Amino acid sequence: MTIQKTAVIGAGTMGSAIAAHMANGGAEVILLDIVPEGANDRSILAKKSLEKMKKGSHAFTHSKHAERITPGNLEDDLESLSDADWIVEAVVEKLDIKRDLYKKLDKVRKDGSVISSNTSTLPLKQLKEGLPDKLQQDLCITHFFNPPRKMQLLEMITDAQNDNRQIKNLETFIETKLGKTIVHANDTPGFIANRIGIFWMMWGLEQAIKREVPIELADQLLGKSLGFPKTGIFGLMDLIGLDLMLDITRSLQDNLPDDDPYHKLDKSVKFLEEMIENDQKGNKGDGGFYRKKNGDKQVLDLKEKQYRSLEKVEDEAIDVAKSKGFHAALETESKGGNYAWAVLSEMLRYSTSLVPDVTDKITSVDEALKDGFNWNLGPFEMIAASGNARISGSSWFAGSLKERNRDIPDILQKAAEKQGFYKEEGNSRYYLDVDGGYQAIEVPDDSWQLCDKVRGKSPVIENEAGKLWDVGNGIACLQFTTKFDTMDNTTFDLVEQVIDKVKSDFKGLIIGDDDKHFSAGLNLHKILNWCKKEDWESIEAILKRGQKNWMALKYAPFPVVGCAYGKALGGACELLLHCDAVSAHIESNIGLVEVNIGVVPSWGGCKEMLLHNLRGASDANSQIHAAERVFNFIADAKLSSSAEEAKDMRILRKYYRISMNRNHVLNEAKALCLELLDGYTPPDSEKAVIPLAANRLIFDKEIELRERRDNISNHDKRVLQCLALVLSDGNNDPKAMQEIALETIKARDGDEDVPTSISEEDLLDLERKAFMALIKSQETQNKIEKVL
Repeated sequence: MTIQKTAVIGAGTMGSAIAAHMANGGAEVILLDIVPEGANDRSILAKKSLEKMKKGSHAFTHSKHAERITPGNLEDDLESLSDADWIVEAVVEKLDIKRDLYKKLDKVRKDGSVISSNTSTLPLKQLKEGLPDKLQQDLCITHFFNPPRKMQLLEMITDAQNDNRQIKNLETFIETKLGKTIVHANDTPGFIANRIGIFWMMWGLEQAIKREVPIELADQLLGKSLGFPKTGIFGLMDLIGLDLMLDITRSLQDNLPDDDPYHKLDKSVKFLEEMIENDQKGNKGDGGFYRKKNGDKQVLDLKEKQYRSLEKVEDEAIDVAKSKGFHAALETESKGGNYAWAVLSEMLRYSTSLVPDVTDKITSVDEALKDGFNWNLGPFEMIAASGNARISGSSWFAGSLKERNRDIPDILQKAAEKQGFYKEEGNSRYYLDVDGGYQAIEVPDDSWQLCDKVRGKSPVIENEAGKLWDVGNGIACLQFTTKFDTMDNTTFDLVEQVIDKVKSDFKGLIIGDDDKHFSAGLNLHKILNWCKKEDWESIEAILKRGQKNWMALKYAPFPVVGCAYGKALGGACELLLHCDAVSAHIESNIGLVEVNIGVVPSWGGCKEMLLHNLRGASDANSQIHAAERVFNFIADAKLSSSAEEAKDMRILRKYYRISMNRNHVLNEAKALCLELLDGYTPPDSEKAVIPLAANRLIFDKEIELRERRDNISNHDKRVLQCLALVLSDGNNDPKAMQEIALETIKARDGDEDVPTSISEEDLLDLERKAFMALIKSQETQNKIEKVL
């Protein structure tokens, strides 16, 4: 059974967001809630939630998807669920309410439909208690993480009663249409991600109170420095909501054995209780551990329980974490190092003690924390990564616990005695199972990462900027490896070699890797250094090389497919614009953002956006509007909020694919490349058709409007004037322009075709000249420095 129609019961924050994401995945959705007492509109709760999401909750990947949701209520519209394939329950966490609801749903649902609960605290066995056998067979837990659109993890809990074929069907929909990584968890309190992730934060608070560690230091260490979210633990608790943190913690304390570490959370639970009494609930209240006061960010002093200004903190562990990594930071004998060890050693020890209770696969634990809490590495991967050439991470960690007379969980002891939690042999990766053996990690044919294809292999070409890999079937993959995948001359050294190599030894090229973001574009550090030396020749040279390389990829004798995911900024967007096709993850933020640093796109971005927008513009009127659209797009430094919006912005053109699941992007890119191979010939060279004078008149009016409306600075005005020159063939004679413009518009209204065409090379020259004129200004250099 293919899932086409779904339903969500409960139109609260989580339920409505789940409904929105189901609509993002292409399903028709029924959203129902109770009838409020005395309400004139009996479906007001579901309708209000839908309207709220339409207005800017970012729950939708495209505004049009809201049309797929039909709001209603549980009294009048229950029969509308009769043809739903999957019904998600997201109501209050009370067993009696949930069970009563399931019985009502059972009377109207069709045979074979799935009912799942979004609960994060109630076990499946309790939900099923007392329900009819057939209903128990069709009931499971699908625990989404907030926000459902952005968070990749979905925890699924099933039991022996569930029908395997039915569950497999549901899994396929969740993975392909909702883009989720499914982690199967045992039916235990808190499942996997919350059980460990909430403990990590609460134990971090517990130890910060006990050791009098300032919040700034705690969040620097337990943030980006050691591979956790940049919010750190206190910023993340504010984001989640301190009342929700406390509710989950209490629920786990009520349901976990007396010897579980959750029962050691005395100081932290009491501290949160006091904060909530003071309406300090985090971002949704009057602040939490952080708050904004008169525009300034303040932080809570854990000892004094008063807000104060943020202070810069210094600690040896922070520097060691950046330079030497996780292992060294935990062994640092400083206040921060001792704090980091106290928090992370207990979290890691706890994580290893939960296998096989919460799951019998360590991979499930690692995936849950990476996709549910945005950790760079899961707990078992962290331990593995803390090793070195002399000692495995598991041996080091087990030894460190032993030195401190702490219990060593069984699976950690097994890992210390063997080759660690993970090992690689050839092209395969293995994980340690609970019996002490190793099991291969299976990689689906349609859902692979670059690391899966290249494990055990050597790159075809490599330098400091990246690597070229053979990914099979005659397709090569170019991977960028610089920080933030930024691009400079080393990148172009590689690209030039890659083009020659693919010409001789391969059939096609894809560009992408496993990173969270595609690329931040041009290496601004290099540009700023050259500015300080007034080395304008080097800046112009890198502009020319970028233009030459992206044009070489556009007209290469083989298909080139770019991969879009995360952020693709400036020069990276320009690269994608020159590709034959793009394989994009739905969560792709792509755009030409150069005006934000006081320049204009100069690796062909203006040129390609003109060409993309002018295709199909057959008369002068539509050509003028196309150029106007491009001017505003670049002037706004607009970044797509999704791949679907990138399509509307004409960044994605004829050949593209959008994947809901990040792990499908490279496979789709390869498939696109293979499709393009059949009879592939490079595109013909193009000319941009520009109604020169009319364009310039419109651009100048738009600049005047922005002066009045947005109060832009003189320098920002100059940037837009330079952009206007690029998009109007450098025409800079106002008097002549006015006269020609009137003639052009008159001719346009008379349906006469009077535009002028300009070559790609001429447009590239204009881009470069505009960039060079702007980069020499101190205002632009100040903007770049501020961004960096």
